Amino acid sequence: MKSVSYSVSVTTRKPRRGERNGRDYVFVSDKRFKQLVAAGKLAEWASVYGSCYGTPRTWLESRLEKGRSVLLALDRNGGEMIRNKYPGAVLVYLLPPSVRELKRRLEGRRTDSGSSVKIRLESARKELGFAREYDYWVVNRKLDQTVAVLKSIITAEGHRRERLGSIRLR
Repeated sequence: MKSVSYSVSVTTRKPRRGERNGRDYVFVSDKRFKQLVAAGKLAEWASVYGSCYGTPRTWLESRLEKGRSVLLALDRNGGEMIRNKYPGAVLVYLLPPSVRELKRRLEGRRTDSGSSVKIRLESARKELGFAREYDYWVVNRKLDQTVAVLKSIITAEGHRRERLGSIRLR
């Protein structure tokens, strides 16, 4: 399997307890974020729960050029942008085992207010309606199982592309 790169998103939200700038996210002002969008510096971006998130285009393209697989945590809009700009992208939808379990996880983190949890749960319910737009669905029960499934998808997609690449059309 190729090596996998994990994205560090650019965001306008404030750091949560324990997060470090540049390791977990790149924290910027609203003004700077708008400048990055206007200059085409982000491969995808979205406004989520009042904060903006995006993936730096140069980061993404440098990893793809090196032949690396890249995992991005995106909402539906970000997924659409990536699919449009990179038609070969594989979209995987990480589903919680249930909305009840998602609520338990969000409340257990203790980083979001009650109203924020409510908004996120409503958003998750809406996003479930778009699950059919993804190439794969993975139920996120336990982290080690989820990682194993993601690795198998990356391996399978690599093999599929090798087979398609070896087929020549006349």
